[in-house]
Amino acid sequence: MFDPATIPNRRLSQFAIDTAQAHGIPHQIAVRESGATDARAVHLHKSGIPSAVISIPVRYAHSHVGVVNLDDYDHTVDLLIAMLKRLDEKTVLSFTDFRDS
Repeated sequence: MFDPATIPNRRLSQFAIDTAQAHGIPHQIAVRESGATDARAVHLHKSGIPSAVISIPVRYAHSHVGVVNLDDYDHTVDLLIAMLKRLDEKTVLSFTDFRDS
């Protein structure tokens, strides 16, 4: 859900987990111990943009022959589609509404 350079939005992260569970999409929570993603720049923009890293395990990621498991790829696409279908204005606003926290 995060990498060493990103502070994920907890509500967005939980939304991703809840969506995966609701749709029976296999997933695992992982913490990158090195490297970073573009989420770093996004979550720091202006007053902050809710961000979470959703990634696919890749062997040889920064080479010309990266290898992925196609099931991992398909499950990630399924998760992202399911998340997008669940988003509405109220849900998006809830990621940054901390009045009830």
